[in-house]
Amino acid sequence: MIKIKDYKEALTEIIAKVNKESGSVLQINSIPILSPDEKAFSKKIAEQGGLILGGSYPPDDTDSADEDSFIPEYDCLLFLIQKIDLSNITDQELEQFYDNVADLMRLIIDHIRENDFGCDKQIRSLGKFHTEWESNYGGFYGKSVSFTLQ
Repeated sequence: MIKIKDYKEALTEIIAKVNKESGSVLQINSIPILSPDEKAFSKKIAEQGGLILGGSYPPDDTDSADEDSFIPEYDCLLFLIQKIDLSNITDQELEQFYDNVADLMRLIIDHIRENDFGCDKQIRSLGKFHTEWESNYGGFYGKSVSFTLQ
């Protein structure tokens, strides 16, 4: 089981490393925002400013009949998003924003892939990542990534 506190601390460490390494003018807020589900997450971020890394808590599922030999897998979803008023931004500025977010997301994925997740020395990435562009997620834009930890 991945403890929520450990997961949040690991994301906080990744944010600090990515902000330091990126050299981007776009910096991620230093504290990740986590919630039990996407609906609660949407409510939590509604009034947030800046670039947010967050998502739902990692699941605590076990579906094995043999608990002794079972290695749990945790499907995780993270968003890297920022509230944007499209009436105040040009297409070129939005494209630059998306490019910057993509660069930051690549660094986040690299840290997760390199077992830099820190939750527990037994927790590691299975190496499969799927990203999607986020467009008008409650007025937020950016990118999401889904991945599996084991």
